[in-house]
Amino acid sequence: MNTIINYFTENRLSSTILVSVVTLVALKKIFGKKEDITKEFQKDIVYVYEFGATTSQGVPSNSPFCAKVLLFLEFANIPYKRVPSRPTGPRSKLPFIYYNGQFVYDSQFILEFLMKEFNVTQLVPQDDALATRDLVIRKFFDDTMTPVTMYPRWYDEKYSPTFINGVIVVPPYLAFIRNYVVKNIRKQLYASGIGRYPAEEVYKMGRDYIDAISNLLGAQQFFLGDTLSLCDLTAFCLLIQFRYSPLAKNPLSDYLATKQNICEYIDRVKHTLCTEEKWNLLLDSRNNLYYRK
Repeated sequence: MNTIINYFTENRLSSTILVSVVTLVALKKIFGKKEDITKEFQKDIVYVYEFGATTSQGVPSNSPFCAKVLLFLEFANIPYKRVPSRPTGPRSKLPFIYYNGQFVYDSQFILEFLMKEFNVTQLVPQDDALATRDLVIRKFFDDTMTPVTMYPRWYDEKYSPTFINGVIVVPPYLAFIRNYVVKNIRKQLYASGIGRYPAEEVYKMGRDYIDAISNLLGAQQFFLGDTLSLCDLTAFCLLIQFRYSPLAKNPLSDYLATKQNICEYIDRVKHTLCTEEKWNLLLDSRNNLYYRK
């Protein structure tokens, strides 16, 4: 054994090749094609594929989109199991679900599918004007607020290390996996445009958006009045990333904390969506988890 160690210590080229081979094997094992496990799934259970390589603190998921699906299932009392996964499928995104032989991708289409399949109508506005308002608010949070939320978590060197090291927990010899994930997310943020802005401009945009949210909400119980709607579920799952996650302390979370009506709204939606007991169970990512037989 000592002879082998001495050989690779004295031969840098061989050491580099060895490290490269080990890295490729590890990446292939983690990100490569996996066997089909759906044959083991039970009938009439919704299987939610969500990020499995990260840990969450204070929130059901670090992804607002995964959290949205999980909380909808809890709200509607639909039986489900959580499947730790990686972004796969035709869209290379999470979450997606498997239900009785059918895959459904994208949180918006997942919710539409589940509402139809299980006849869930409580969150859908019946008035056309309110339905339009609901859609616009959902798109604002999904498409406009999400990149701003991701910036301090993944891109800003001042705040991102706390979040990254907190959610991607790997031993030191596998740090390259974390670096690989972060590099790819930063590429996506740069490609989307938000990564090209200096931090002060991103946080200025974020504060403006939070002001707009506060003004739009006003003194209402929910965004459309006195009744919880889909847009509240969408808004809640993004806003909790600022309010409830201890890993996401940044200028935007600090600014949101100054908006009393938003903070009260977040707590109100939480208690409307599920009981405290269900919420605590959701925070434990090991709960309701699918296990291989």
